Amino acid sequence: MKTLVMVRHAKAEAGGYDDDYNRSLQEKGEKDAAKISSTLKQLGLCPGRIISSSAKRAWQTASIYAETFGFDMNRIEPWDEFYRGASTQDLIDKIQSGSQGIDVVFVFGHNPTIHYLTHNMCSNFNHDTPTCATAVIEFDVDEWTDIEARGGNIAHHLIPKSIF
Repeated sequence: MKTLVMVRHAKAEAGGYDDDYNRSLQEKGEKDAAKISSTLKQLGLCPGRIISSSAKRAWQTASIYAETFGFDMNRIEPWDEFYRGASTQDLIDKIQSGSQGIDVVFVFGHNPTIHYLTHNMCSNFNHDTPTCATAVIEFDVDEWTDIEARGGNIAHHLIPKSIF
C-alpha cells in the first residue's frame, strides 16, 4: 500500500497579489495546519517524503506539518514547477523519482492545481478543496512505479471546518 497526501496550503494573507509568491500564512492558517496535521498523526500517518511548492505559504504549511511529525525540515523538497502548474503526469513522475522505500508521500501546493491533481489521482474524489484541505489517497500497489491516474482511493478528506 502506498499513500499520497495532497495538501492545499493553509489560509494566507489577503491581497498582495503583485507579489503572490511571497504571501505568508495568516494566524488562522497556521492554526488550521497544526490541527489538520495533528489529526493525520492521530490517524497513524507519517511522511517519508515531503514535496512542496516553493511559494512561501505552501512552504510554511509544509513546515508546520513537518514539525508535527518530527520530520526534518531540511528534507522538505522544493518543487518550483508546482507554483506555475503541474500536470498529473508531472506529479506521477515527481513521486516515482525518489520515493523508493517510502510508503507515504506528502505534496503541498495551490489551487486550482492541487484540486485537479487530487481529482485525477483517484477514482472517487468529488470534494471541495478549501485552504488547508488535505486528501489522503491510498494506492493498492507495492511500488510507486505502479501508481497511475485514477488508480487511488480517498481514505480521508480533512478540511479545517470538519476538524474544529
